[in-house]
Amino acid sequence: LAPDRPLLELAVGPVDRADAPAIAAEDVIVAWQRQHRLNPDAAALTCNGTTFSRAHIDHAAEALGQHLLARGVGPGARVALLTGRTPGLVTGILAVLKCGAAYVPIDVRWPAERRAAVLADSGVCLVLGDDPQVPGLDWLALDLDVPMPSSLAAWPIQVPQLPAYLIYTSGSSGAPKAVVASRGNLAAYVAGLGQRLQWPANSSFAMVSTVAADLGHTVLFAALSQGGLLHLADDEHAFDPDAFAQWQGEQGADVLKITPSHLQALLNAREPAQVLPRHTLILGGEATSWRLLDEIRKLAPQLRVFNHYGPTETSVGALCQDAANADRLHARTLPIGTPLAGVEARVLDAYLNPVARGVMGELYLGGPGVTQGYSGRPGLTAERYVPD
Repeated sequence: LAPDRPLLELAVGPVDRADAPAIAAEDVIVAWQRQHRLNPDAAALTCNGTTFSRAHIDHAAEALGQHLLARGVGPGARVALLTGRTPGLVTGILAVLKCGAAYVPIDVRWPAERRAAVLADSGVCLVLGDDPQVPGLDWLALDLDVPMPSSLAAWPIQVPQLPAYLIYTSGSSGAPKAVVASRGNLAAYVAGLGQRLQWPANSSFAMVSTVAADLGHTVLFAALSQGGLLHLADDEHAFDPDAFAQWQGEQGADVLKITPSHLQALLNAREPAQVLPRHTLILGGEATSWRLLDEIRKLAPQLRVFNHYGPTETSVGALCQDAANADRLHARTLPIGTPLAGVEARVLDAYLNPVARGVMGELYLGGPGVTQGYSGRPGLTAERYVPD
């Protein structure tokens, strides 16, 4: 019928495409402030046996944010967070976002050379942290008891286009690069995942991952936005199987987000069932084997298990798979699942045409979670962020 048309322009059959309508997404600071007003005395987070109320955390964030505003930090500025899984991480993030600025998380366990490289590359104007030894940069301590300044400035207007954070990729496909995620990107992710996973009311969330990757954003912002209790595991508990099992048994977290390899190591505990959360386990960052899933099922048959997939460029994650509904017949590992609300997923060939079901292709992701690009790399951004 069309002998002069190239074959690649012809339809190849059914398209493997899935999308879900976007839902209303609330800025994480707006959501946090709403939860704080509803019940300021409720517990917001626990760390090293100490519990902090929403009022305590918000007051510390407000005071720290006012000090940041006094030093010229505002919309468009970038602030480094040089810390671990501490209460200061949470107050630091809230303070920076209240100022309309973007935070750059840096793990204190990184080698000095990597820390210095990220500080130089990210363009931060100030460092929030526990160690003042950062030559050439303004520094403020992550102190939960910092006094409120006598003179208070008005908080900037928050708009979805403002950058919320910069996260450096692992560098597995080249040199590490900073992905810039907006406040709108973050809000869309939190709303989409919350709709898919339907957290139980008053859930508690355990954070065990490095602060320098976005894996932990899942539980951190779910807790802050939805009024949950955030449990921060220090390194002593997060990586020792028996210590973690005891910690989790005492904390009783409802939700845990973790990489499969990290979980597999923790399941070597003498009481492996205590490692698992009470309600929902989210696996991400790596492929999940059927063997690991079977081990989890034996230990906790009623536990909800989800695979969560997405590159850093799509704001933490874009697809989700309920392990209970997974297709074992056609997959060697737990599938990556279907798109969250607002996410569009297409499998395309080298010419950006849809491929037929069962045909190899490249996964392209779109929607409000797609980040703003790579900081300082317009060429690479133009190459990877394809106009649709």
